[in-house]
Amino acid sequence: MEKAVGIICEFNPFHFGHAYLLEQAHSAFPDRGIVCVMSGNFVQRGSFAIQEKYSRALCALRGGADLVLEMPFPFSSLSAESFASAGVRILKGLGVCDTLAFGTELDDAHALSVCAENLASEEFEAALKAYFSRHPGAGYPAAREAVYTSLFGHCDALSRPNASLAVNYLLASRKENASFSFYPILRKGEGFHSEKKEGTFLSATALRSCVWEGESLFGKLPEFTRLEIEKEKAEGRFPVTVESLSAVLFYLLKTKSRKELSSVYGFSALCDRAVRYCGECQSVEELVEKIKNPSFTDSRIRRGLLALLLQIPRFAEKEVPAYTTLLACNARGRDLLGAIKEQGTIPVFTKPAHAFRSEDKTVQHQASRAYLADEIYAMAFPQKQRDGFFIKKMPYVET
Repeated sequence: MEKAVGIICEFNPFHFGHAYLLEQAHSAFPDRGIVCVMSGNFVQRGSFAIQEKYSRALCALRGGADLVLEMPFPFSSLSAESFASAGVRILKGLGVCDTLAFGTELDDAHALSVCAENLASEEFEAALKAYFSRHPGAGYPAAREAVYTSLFGHCDALSRPNASLAVNYLLASRKENASFSFYPILRKGEGFHSEKKEGTFLSATALRSCVWEGESLFGKLPEFTRLEIEKEKAEGRFPVTVESLSAVLFYLLKTKSRKELSSVYGFSALCDRAVRYCGECQSVEELVEKIKNPSFTDSRIRRGLLALLLQIPRFAEKEVPAYTTLLACNARGRDLLGAIKEQGTIPVFTKPAHAFRSEDKTVQHQASRAYLADEIYAMAFPQKQRDGFFIKKMPYVET
């Protein structure tokens, strides 16, 4: 029976650190394929992906992935907990993955497991609930870390973004009864720096900054990624940013009632500050800086603003992904697709349009919502593309 290693990812854009992650996974599991569940056109930090999903999937394929499937909208742009839960649910539903690999600042699987076990305890849940009753409006990451420290002592994983996400993968696996083995891979990223230090890789954050500042990407990305980006740029599809649609976002802030704004995912606590400051700002970035305070982190604000633009409803985190879409595969990936068809419990559609033909009403509903989100994403391309750009896309298939 074909088995594979699963990786939940964004590849925004695909860089040397991602290539290292896949290389390490292949080295540890040479006889298994690598299945990536990758964010679509919207990513977990609450942003438009700088590079569209099919283009990023092709880079992942060239970087060592065998099969790249989409984490569909809106799950790719929800909180870290919901993002992890959606990724784990899809990987479990494929029926071929028995190992979950991930990059992390802390590669101690036991320590991560202990942290997840403590977070899942009734003692922690009760203390966290009490904390929020005393501190209404507090940000979840800071609250979680404060409560955890008071009960169990300091845990490095909760203050490191990738390690914290890894803990969420473990928690989601417990919740979904997914019997994965976990394989942490020590991350070698360089955070916000735009110059690579010896033995490390530029992070996606640093590389996106290079793009916005007009710096050359030569030598900073794998050559196949750089060439793919150059092709996308020449065809008017790179880079993509929410700023292209900032006027629409400000219009919504100025015309929606407080009740309507409060009905948007993650926006209820933010809406008063957002409305207050939107008239003073010229850009989304400026608005994010104005709204930010100790309770409202950068990512929390961006997710709320993105949810407003894309009309993600409140309590979206209560849904679960009902399907996934093929973005790219090679010959081994095609074999895995055959095994998924026999063993899996979640539909994998070759083209986005195929989801509309499903007899499952939930699939149809989620596909319709994803279609509209992709249409809005396409509006943010530097140059206008044909109508229905994504609904007509074919996955990349290498022989």
